[in-house]
Amino acid sequence: MEEHRARQHTNTEGRNFSTAKIFAILDVILRVPPVFIVDALVNYQVPLPWQNQSFISTMITIKGLLVAVIMFSLSLRVLLKVYAVIMTAAILFTSYWWNEAFCNKFIDALEEKYTISDFILTTEFFIYLLVQFGYASVFTVLLSIKHLVITGITTYTLFLLPMMVRMTLPSSLEDIHTVKYISYLLSWYMSVGLPILAVLATIIVKVNTMYYSTKYALILVQHIIRNYGIHIFIEDQWRRLHIPTVLRVFWLTRFAMQAIFLTVMILPLEEGVWLALDSTKFWDIFTNLMISGCDSTLTVLGMSAVISSIAHQFGKLIQLILGADNDEDKHMGTVSAILFFILALQTGLSGLVPDQRLTRLYRNFCLLLTAIMHFIHNMVDPVLLSLSASHNTSLSKHLRVLFICISLLLASPWLMLHVWSNYRISTWLLAISAFCIEVIVKVSVSLTVYLLFMVDSYRSAFWEHLDDYVYYVKAFGNSVEFIFGIFLFGNGAWIMVFESGGTIRAIMMCIHAYFNIWQQAKQGWKVLKNRRTAVQKINSLPTATADELQEHNDVCAICYQELASACITPCNHYFHSLCLRKWLYIQDKCPLCHADIYEKPETSDETEENEDEVIDNANDDQVPNNENLRYRLPRLDQGDGNEEQR
Repeated sequence: MEEHRARQHTNTEGRNFSTAKIFAILDVILRVPPVFIVDALVNYQVPLPWQNQSFISTMITIKGLLVAVIMFSLSLRVLLKVYAVIMTAAILFTSYWWNEAFCNKFIDALEEKYTISDFILTTEFFIYLLVQFGYASVFTVLLSIKHLVITGITTYTLFLLPMMVRMTLPSSLEDIHTVKYISYLLSWYMSVGLPILAVLATIIVKVNTMYYSTKYALILVQHIIRNYGIHIFIEDQWRRLHIPTVLRVFWLTRFAMQAIFLTVMILPLEEGVWLALDSTKFWDIFTNLMISGCDSTLTVLGMSAVISSIAHQFGKLIQLILGADNDEDKHMGTVSAILFFILALQTGLSGLVPDQRLTRLYRNFCLLLTAIMHFIHNMVDPVLLSLSASHNTSLSKHLRVLFICISLLLASPWLMLHVWSNYRISTWLLAISAFCIEVIVKVSVSLTVYLLFMVDSYRSAFWEHLDDYVYYVKAFGNSVEFIFGIFLFGNGAWIMVFESGGTIRAIMMCIHAYFNIWQQAKQGWKVLKNRRTAVQKINSLPTATADELQEHNDVCAICYQELASACITPCNHYFHSLCLRKWLYIQDKCPLCHADIYEKPETSDETEENEDEVIDNANDDQVPNNENLRYRLPRLDQGDGNEEQR
């Protein structure tokens, strides 16, 4: 009995999951048509009768955009009802057209000496009945009509009424004033008018519900904004409306429709057989699709959403290879989408002519590729450091991480060689080269630190100068990065003055100057100052002699390693000088008794404040931490000159 209940509970959960999945898919698909409407109204000149009258055309466009935006923001329950009304209107139109077509067929059959009984027995009439019964059934279900027996019969009769009346009349209705002709016209009006009245009655009945639902929604929005802030409201609506997924489906659907159209237009037809695509025709179709895929701001947003999904999946693949478990792959997709959209706005991608747009798109993708390589390094670096510092003996983990590092070292020179062999020297080319060289330097620094820690893991004695070597290597890498930051700022300034300016580029350059130059220099100077101060403090302490070490006969209380050499604190405690120096990065108290280790000389208040700054992580903050890619975003705005390809 209990097993039966458990099985039944499992089946119920499975059905609920399937239902939720179906509704989630519908919640995305039903929001795509309003996006197409916005795209058509904003970016294309739809041939309409009132197009020559600018005021009427503008008002209709605004109303269409308003309706599309409202429809896009509706809840799924209301959205289903709206689509039900739209489908009923489409059913009425197609039913009217179907009745008209078969009335004409009936007249043709009578002219060909068919009898009514012969016409009724034909396959066409049987198909007509099935289609109209289908229309009537769907109409009844969509409007949720009650009393299905009575209203169902009435609905089926209305959908078949014009054909039924026409079959009772003679083949020729020349006199339009006869009662028979008037009854025929009334059958048409009733077949369309009464279902329309039913639709209007259904809408009117639900007006009260719609009013209170709208009022409640506005109160809820006001409550969320007042108590949680507008950013929480925007984030909640972003998730509720599935905006990235909707944009992605919109762009892919548009891409597929255009691909089918271009394939039909380009492929030659020989003896009724479509010839296969060769590489030239395939490339022509693909380039045209990419050009049309970013011809407006909305399509650029859709392409950004697709790029975000691709980058996210690629990040998951990198995480799988590394064996890491964090959210960096999600950040990679988000950052890639934001970067691509900023580059598109900054370079005016959608406003360029097709040939220039394709070239600009290629350059933006190259910049995006360099950003992804930087992001991959940020994913690899902590894993590489943890493997070396933790003395992990798993060969497969080491090989996988090293494989990613070597791939980055090979990909960066390949990209540089590719762009230098196809383009003349320009600001864009210099920016790509700077980013690629920076990737090579950063990966080389990470591998050098990894090798230093691996060597230390196989040493039997304590390597006192390891910290200094790691600091010098990382300081070199961050110095190179700082120099490239200044170079890229100058490169962007040249573009701003002599090639193409713009508000977005100016904002990006200000952000780059603040985060990648000023903050980096400030942090580097602070770390260097703290390190020099710690060295001065260590040098002021006495060094233990061999006899004192033998008499002490203990290990360092910080690293628990044997004391081959040590410095002595005023409270008579023994530590490795390197270990104590790292401790002094954090505080001036003894690790064991918390007594003062170093008496500060009388200095200005500002100097004392700088020396007492607490650094959260000594190893990480020995050198500037520039690895966060969000600070790198403004740097990837370089080089959008209009250089010609060789």
